[in-house]
Amino acid sequence: IALKASGIVHAPEHLAQVNRSRRLLSQATKHIPRVVEVRYRHGIEPNTGFRMRPGYVTFQLVRAGEPLATDNLGEYSATESGRILMPLYQSLGDDGFFLVREFNRFWLSVSAALRYLRFDRIVHWLPGVRRDPSEPDTYVVDENIARYFAIQVFHLLGYRRKRVHGDKLVVTRRRHDLPGT
Repeated sequence: IALKASGIVHAPEHLAQVNRSRRLLSQATKHIPRVVEVRYRHGIEPNTGFRMRPGYVTFQLVRAGEPLATDNLGEYSATESGRILMPLYQSLGDDGFFLVREFNRFWLSVSAALRYLRFDRIVHWLPGVRRDPSEPDTYVVDENIARYFAIQVFHLLGYRRKRVHGDKLVVTRRRHDLPGT
C-alpha cells in the first residue's frame, strides 16, 4: 500500500495485491478509531522499576481509575476512560503508555477551517483573551471572563501547551503547528 501511495508500484499486475492488502488492513482495523487525540502520556525515568500490568494491547479500552502500571513510587491508574496506546512491555524507551480517545472528524474540519481563515489573528478580540507581549505565539486567558470553551477554541487553533499562571491560563502554540514551519 505504501509503495503504491508513493508512486513506486503502478504496474497492473501489482494492483490486485494492493487491493487485497487494503481490504485486509481495513478488516484488521475496523474496530480501531481512525483519528485519536493523545490525552495523557505516562513518561518514565530509568531505574524506576516501571512495569505495565500484564495483558494490555494497543487500542484496548480502559476505564478511569483502572490500574495500569506500577513503579518504585506506586501504582498508576487511567486518568480518564479511553484507549491505551503503546503500553511498554520492554525495557527500552521513556514512554510508559499513552491514553487516547477518539477524535471526531467534524472537529478536525472545524479546526482546519479556523486555521485556514487565520482565526488566531483575531482570537485576542474575545473577552478575557490577550496576547502575551513577550511571546508572539502565546495568549493569556482570564478564565473569570472567558470561562466557557476557551481552552477548546485554542485547542482547535493548535494551542496545545497550557499552564496556569496565577488566576490566568497561558496557552502556546507548538512551533510545528505554525504556518510555514
